[in-house]
Amino acid sequence: MKKKHFFHEELREGIFLISCKEWEMGKATINTYLIVGREKAVLVDAGLGASELKEYAQQLAGVPVMLVLSHGHFDHTGAVNEFEDVWIHPEDALILGKNIIKFLPSRKITAKIHYLMEGDELSLGDRTLQVYNIKGHTAGSIVLYDQKTKTLISGDSVCRRVFYIDGNKYPINRFFHDLMKVDQLDFTGVCSAHDRFLLPKSQIRHMIDVISDGIYHSNITIHILGRKYFQVKHGSGPEDPKFIDFSAPIVSREQLKLEVDDFFKKSGYQPIPEGASHE
Repeated sequence: MKKKHFFHEELREGIFLISCKEWEMGKATINTYLIVGREKAVLVDAGLGASELKEYAQQLAGVPVMLVLSHGHFDHTGAVNEFEDVWIHPEDALILGKNIIKFLPSRKITAKIHYLMEGDELSLGDRTLQVYNIKGHTAGSIVLYDQKTKTLISGDSVCRRVFYIDGNKYPINRFFHDLMKVDQLDFTGVCSAHDRFLLPKSQIRHMIDVISDGIYHSNITIHILGRKYFQVKHGSGPEDPKFIDFSAPIVSREQLKLEVDDFFKKSGYQPIPEGASHE
């Protein structure tokens, strides 16, 4: 089935990646994920703005579809107003539709907003999705865990590109702690919002190792929308499965170093030695 620009791929039983050409940004992609149960389905995120996403997801699912947002950024909320209702963490409901990037206008959200908190469960009939909060990329970022297929739908929390927009607002030791909380779950694959393939469970520890080391040692500086950031790059490029691209405001770097130290001290976490496998 194809409708206009959309296409889909079933990555695991009843879990469909939905995307389109209009959502490609260089080597990065933007994806939504449809998780289909016997009685209803959940669409995670609403893309960048191509129209008729709801209709496409509904036809693919064959059961009622509810929209859940992994967080409130513009590239995950484009088609929100095609839905009557939307579910989101209350902290990210505060930024939904707001102009958080200078060149983007704010817009009115017409969908009725419902809250999702860590510990909530979404029952789809023959499968249940569990909600976990990972404070880091945003305050209200969530991931969904599907025990049926042992899959994590991660938004921008477990990923290969980490934009730590507000470096002093969400301590990175809290981000790492939340990642390790999710790492305790029994899952074998991660559906990231910006990759069209499953990431391995080892991505969590790989992220922590690369980012924590880069906070200390990276010498790359970039400018984004008039702000100065330091950047951590790992791997030979986006085609490399071990690719990581992390950036945070340079003014927050010394504080981030303290938070990394605090995480290692309090958690007892041991980085994987360079050259060893995370598997």
